[in-house]
Amino acid sequence: MSDTTTQLLNSALSLPETERRELRDALQDSLPDHDGELSPDDWEEAWADEINRRVAEIRAGTVTMIPAEEVMARLKEKYG
Repeated sequence: MSDTTTQLLNSALSLPETERRELRDALQDSLPDHDGELSPDDWEEAWADEINRRVAEIRAGTVTMIPAEEVMARLKEKYG
């Protein structure tokens, strides 16, 4: 922790409890949820977007489809 951060922390700790709570909430609100990880709702939205993108590629014919049997055979050959 830098000297500036330590001084700031010491000042914050000397505040009344209600002001410390307000400061905590303000700091918490300034940070991304889950330390940069997606929330369950964001995951769901991201997967829906990915599925829609892949379906659009299939319908447009811009991807080569591989039959499941072939994929499974390749995996079995590679990993046993």
